[in-house]
Amino acid sequence: GHHATHIPAMTSLTHVFTALVSFVPGAILNRFQQKPISISDPESDHFFATILFIDVSGFTALNERLARLEGGEGPEQVTKHLNEYFARLMQKVHSFGGDIIKFAGDALICLFGDKTESHKENKKSAFNAICCALEIQNTPELREYTSLDGIRLTTHLGIGSGEVHCMHVGGVEGFWEFLVAGEPFYQLKSAVDESESGEVVTSNETWSLVCDRFEGQPRGSHNNHIIHRLKPTLPFSTSSTPTSTFLSNMSHDTPHSPINISRFIRSAYNKVSRKFPRSQAIKEIIDKENSNETLPEGVDASKS
Repeated sequence: GHHATHIPAMTSLTHVFTALVSFVPGAILNRFQQKPISISDPESDHFFATILFIDVSGFTALNERLARLEGGEGPEQVTKHLNEYFARLMQKVHSFGGDIIKFAGDALICLFGDKTESHKENKKSAFNAICCALEIQNTPELREYTSLDGIRLTTHLGIGSGEVHCMHVGGVEGFWEFLVAGEPFYQLKSAVDESESGEVVTSNETWSLVCDRFEGQPRGSHNNHIIHRLKPTLPFSTSSTPTSTFLSNMSHDTPHSPINISRFIRSAYNKVSRKFPRSQAIKEIIDKENSNETLPEGVDASKS
């Protein structure tokens, strides 16, 4: 059978919740904070944002090399190397207020901005996305990944800005897909294609927002721009990460915090456990915490 020893020991429901939300895009966390109930119908929202696309090169060669390993170790080694490299990139994106919304094979799709932003803050999000990209390319261990056994991965980055549509679609057996589409993705096609290893290329739409703050030059036939460096001007401050903001807000004693968090996790468990029996380990931890949970007067635990 599956036992709680399959996952690290966690002593509280808060620890379980923190571990779970680290895998969830900040846009979904923000939705839950505003409306702490399960999704029952398709939803859509739209706003201006900047998308940073981090394309990792060398993945095909990595697969081909590791596929020759005996004993079925190839896939495990691919996962190991990608996890190590992506973890570094994700930490940097979060430090600039970005939100990791998708792993697109060997690439990261990162969103900067949300629907509460003003036009000035739209510029700030574009600025933060470019600063993040430049820091990745100017940091040797982020610009490329080289393992002790000779594995080498490099990055080239594209950035686009415009109206995005964030949607929850699906709903079959209670499972929903978070989908982001819109203008920046059309721009990214040429921006990424026209960027080379170690470079940051923005669409013309992104460049128009921040051209007074960066040094760059035209690249390619789509009015894109390669970014060289930040001009010596006072930069915008970076933002807190979506996940940390969400956890901070949910830590307050509000009607949306402890009880709804518990219900949210139980609901997620019920859906996931049908396909992933190992989540029984999480259930045992949650049930233990729920037995000690103090419910406000008038709240019926049986309806959670």
